[in-house]
Amino acid sequence: PAGSLSSTYDLSDQPAFDSDVTINSASYTSSVAAGGNLTGTGPWTLANDQAISAGQTHTYTLTVNVSLQLTDATGDNIYTKCGQATPNAPKAGEGLFNRALLDVNNDGTPDKEATACGDLPEC
Repeated sequence: PAGSLSSTYDLSDQPAFDSDVTINSASYTSSVAAGGNLTGTGPWTLANDQAISAGQTHTYTLTVNVSLQLTDATGDNIYTKCGQATPNAPKAGEGLFNRALLDVNNDGTPDKEATACGDLPEC
């Protein structure tokens, strides 16, 4: 986040992939913190009470290794592409849908949210 006042923030990442996608491993790097491996399937805390100066930008990069299994008892065995239900409006449960949540006043409630969705190749 970039702003006009020095402050702190909390940042979390919340993957909500298609039900047939399994997260095998995940890690992150950051321009301000050491980064490292992320455990489980999220949500993941990327920053907690991270200081930021006026006009400064912090960058976080996540790498998630996934597999797609369409012939087992997990999920519905049908890959749902991003925006399949509503074109140009991907939602949780589609593709590699992901949500980043930013809390700038440390009240535990996200003040800003950003979403993104990418599809697996050849799906």
